Amino acid sequence: MKKIILQEKTRHQLLQQSKDADITRSYGTTRYDRRNLQHLSASTSSYNKVDMNGVFRANLLSFFIPVRGETNNYEVEVLFDGILDAINRELKNNNWVIEYKVIYRAIIDAINKQDVYVSCSCPDFYYRMSYWASKDRYNSGKPQTIPARITNPNNSKGAGCKHIMKVLADLDWAMKLAACINNYILYMEKNMPDKYYNIIFPAIYSMSYKDALTKGIMEPPEDELIDAKDVDIEDDKEEIEEEPSEEEGEDIDGN
Repeated sequence: MKKIILQEKTRHQLLQQSKDADITRSYGTTRYDRRNLQHLSASTSSYNKVDMNGVFRANLLSFFIPVRGETNNYEVEVLFDGILDAINRELKNNNWVIEYKVIYRAIIDAINKQDVYVSCSCPDFYYRMSYWASKDRYNSGKPQTIPARITNPNNSKGAGCKHIMKVLADLDWAMKLAACINNYILYMEKNMPDKYYNIIFPAIYSMSYKDALTKGIMEPPEDELIDAKDVDIEDDKEEIEEEPSEEEGEDIDGN
């Protein structure tokens, strides 16, 4: 999997750029102000398009958020790194117990501290913002090399469309995304312990299961210790398999 190095734009910088953008004549407001007429999907199962391999192998959180616009439905893609670092910090603060609130707090912490990539499936982003997002290195979609000479020649329309602004300004989606990731971790621990203890556990705890037992962070099971092998994540080419979310019974899309 190709690892993307994030740089250049934080969430707050993207929001500020759009607050300072030109007024859209057809709206009479900025795209940032128009975000209030957009609606995030209310279904947790809608947030299952998470790249779990990116999370546990590359420290990258990449996901799609469905947004119901005024005329159509679109998907906003968000990508940022440092998610494992944030989970590890929250685990320490939670006495090393992995649960929903740990994942939620980690997502909020990471998206507020890390640089982000964003894109949207709507035509407004494609024709007006994708070139500048690519040039400024915060486009999470396919890079756009054709300048927006007519539609946005001076990069004055903001950092993203109104759907992106809704996602960046309203972090309610983080609760549903955290539920999906937490359910995935619990499912893997229960149903695929080999992958959990050799890949996921070391990724979120920053130590092997055996080291966690030695340090007293984990309590050994009553019957027998799980034989956690020493696995080199970089050399292990097998993908973490897609498994259903326990809460919604949907597949988590790792593609």
